[in-house]
Amino acid sequence: MKLPQTEAQLDYTESQENIMRGKTDEALQNALDACQKDPSNGKYHFTVSSILAVQAVRKQDPGYRMDDRMNYALKAIELEPKVWRYQTAYAGLLRDNGRLQEAYDYLLKARDNIRDQEILDQVDAALADIEKQISEKSSTPKPSGP
Repeated sequence: MKLPQTEAQLDYTESQENIMRGKTDEALQNALDACQKDPSNGKYHFTVSSILAVQAVRKQDPGYRMDDRMNYALKAIELEPKVWRYQTAYAGLLRDNGRLQEAYDYLLKARDNIRDQEILDQVDAALADIEKQISEKSSTPKPSGP
């Protein structure tokens, strides 16, 4: 008898162990397997996005598999919309892609689910920084066309 949720949890646990050992390729495969076996668990999708982010840092390539990172993070939010960690991570990806207003909106949503004052302060600082960037962007004169 197959128990997909139990198998998915085991894959997830293996992914975490492989990450601690620095085996990101194996960790990624474990996390992908967990997503396949239990596609309704946001934690597994977020884990895939996070492992891809680790790989991007190791490759010194900020854009490495960015679409995949964003898609898995967004799926995690869709499945578990009240998990602020997913929203803040996704906001960071949006910000990295210059999608400042969307990043701002996701941080606002995340803020509603945060109870820790230190985290709230960090989110408020990020919101203020994004507001500043948006303001600077909108006040920059646009080049005139030919």
